[in-house]
Amino acid sequence: MIEKILNFLTPSKIFLLSLFGFIFGIYLGNYFYFSYRIFGILFFILLSLLVYFWEEKITKTFLLFSIFFISGLFRYQLALPNKDPTFINFYNGLNLEIKGKIISFPEEKMKTVSFEIGDLKIKNNNIEKDIKGKIFVTTKINEKINYGDVLFLRGFLKEPKNEKDFFQKDILTSKMVFSVLEFPEIKILQKNQGNIFWQKIFLWRQKMKDNFFKSLPAKEACFISALVLGTKKEMPDFIYDLFIKTGTFHLVVVSGFHLIIISEIILKILRPYFGKKSLFLVILFSFIFVILSGANPPVLRAFIFILFLNMAELLGRQRYFPTTLVLAAVILLFLNPFLLRWSLSFQLSFLSTLGIFSLSNFFENLFKKIPQIFSMPLSATLSAQIFILPYMLFNFSNFSLTSFLANILIVFPTQILLILGIIIGFLGLVFPFFNNLLLLALPIFKFIFFILENLSKFPVFSTKGFSFYNFYITVFYYAFLIGFLFFKKNENPRKV
Repeated sequence: MIEKILNFLTPSKIFLLSLFGFIFGIYLGNYFYFSYRIFGILFFILLSLLVYFWEEKITKTFLLFSIFFISGLFRYQLALPNKDPTFINFYNGLNLEIKGKIISFPEEKMKTVSFEIGDLKIKNNNIEKDIKGKIFVTTKINEKINYGDVLFLRGFLKEPKNEKDFFQKDILTSKMVFSVLEFPEIKILQKNQGNIFWQKIFLWRQKMKDNFFKSLPAKEACFISALVLGTKKEMPDFIYDLFIKTGTFHLVVVSGFHLIIISEIILKILRPYFGKKSLFLVILFSFIFVILSGANPPVLRAFIFILFLNMAELLGRQRYFPTTLVLAAVILLFLNPFLLRWSLSFQLSFLSTLGIFSLSNFFENLFKKIPQIFSMPLSATLSAQIFILPYMLFNFSNFSLTSFLANILIVFPTQILLILGIIIGFLGLVFPFFNNLLLLALPIFKFIFFILENLSKFPVFSTKGFSFYNFYITVFYYAFLIGFLFFKKNENPRKV
């Protein structure tokens, strides 16, 4: 038994287990609180023991796991907002005069626009005071407001709250935002004070969105704008409901799911002709998509994963996806520890990526008679669905009988629209006549909406009354899935 454990504990496995220790520490960070002195003492003791027992493989693994675990606890604790006058959340519940800069792309929905402000100053006794943190602002649509504008705001600052159908607190916590202002008095003090690079990117995004709406009918423009630019808040409720009822909403938003599938398709098409140079082309395409999305967090996560995976091969190492995926997650959690508990997007991105690289080979073998350009997105979609279905059910308590069918039918057309949207949208910034080519994609739009409108008529089952059992069903499902993967004939990590 001991010999089997020692053989299992290769350097890569020890590193992987250590990374899991950091993630476990982040997860439990909400339940433990230690002073910085205690953290320092624990870290010093564990590090000393690690040096002493370095040659003992099992002990070394346990100590490395423990060091990464307390590092995760410590990082989570550092990220918690301080309850002192230097942080903006200290002033929740007060009427304030605030000066701040717009640090996110303003998102419009119906008659409102929302954005984040940073570089905060509050006015106290006619003295401006610098304050740490960010504020989420919702106000009436103002065409003059843009990224980088410095604003004066007067209003009631409050803590975000979760409601029945809108988990604002969870969403904003995942973005490290702990204060909100709703419909404050606003005055623009300065224009275009943001980062020059991102300012240009946001201007291009806005121009690209405007081009979509000039070239296409409103429904189709909302669809492709959400797909390429991530402006899903502008999507009308009736379109939003179509995707929710058919379990396909993840296909219509800027996501790592699309980026991973498209990057793998591009790699498989280009590799026979360009060899390892195709890895650079995939990284370049992925980077362009990240920029166009405004560094949308799910896309950024996928880009980090793709970057690590392809760089490993460029450096002559095996594309070992479990370590790459977990390492990407650890880097993102180090930057923002709240993603693990409060970001459903992060959780679903992780699960869908895990599904794609664990099961898609299995499905590709089933669909080997289908051309690869069709079989790959189909296999990836089924693999991702199998991994995220119980978790979606656990979180949303809704189950659509048509979800699998809808995903199978529209995944490929959606990715065609995504590629066309990126290429035509990018070219249309320089050569406006290219935007008219989007009209050629109208049959694809019509096909997608035809499928969604008909499949959305089927009933959606709610399991809210069985939420207690949903937890155990979810645990059993993933235990079965892990068992299936473990006992597959090909037990080696997938090389892609």
